[in-house]
Amino acid sequence: MKFKPYNHSEVALNERIALILNEEKKKGHEKEALRTIFQSIDFTTLEAFDNEAKIKDFCDKALAFPKQKPYLSVPAICIYSPFIRQAKKQLEGSGIRVATVACAFPSGMMPFDLKVKEVEYCINEGADEVDMVITMKSSTKSRPSRKPAATRPD
Repeated sequence: MKFKPYNHSEVALNERIALILNEEKKKGHEKEALRTIFQSIDFTTLEAFDNEAKIKDFCDKALAFPKQKPYLSVPAICIYSPFIRQAKKQLEGSGIRVATVACAFPSGMMPFDLKVKEVEYCINEGADEVDMVITMKSSTKSRPSRKPAATRPD
């Protein structure tokens, strides 16, 4: 399987969003366009210096979205796994899901059995979604069970 390189800059993405919103505003559908865009975004912080205080502020920002124009919420936040329980508690009742990354994000360079344990840890901590990294070597093997890019525990 070959993937095309993702080479869209932040500027290009912002221009595309502005174009879509402008077109929808002309049609009187701006709120629906914004709702579609917001529902496609996981509000994310995956910084090396994330800590409990930064995650608290980050969750506060996520909770504030519906209180400011355009009065819409993001469907999920994405954070590192050590902060899952903290975020779940802070976002409880808001409808905002907690996503995390696993499997040696961002490289994927970790033995498969450790990746499984890391995903189990994330699920046990309460993650609603686990985005998993695979290595190119894994993606070329005929083992579909090792290929998922994301999972949502039910």
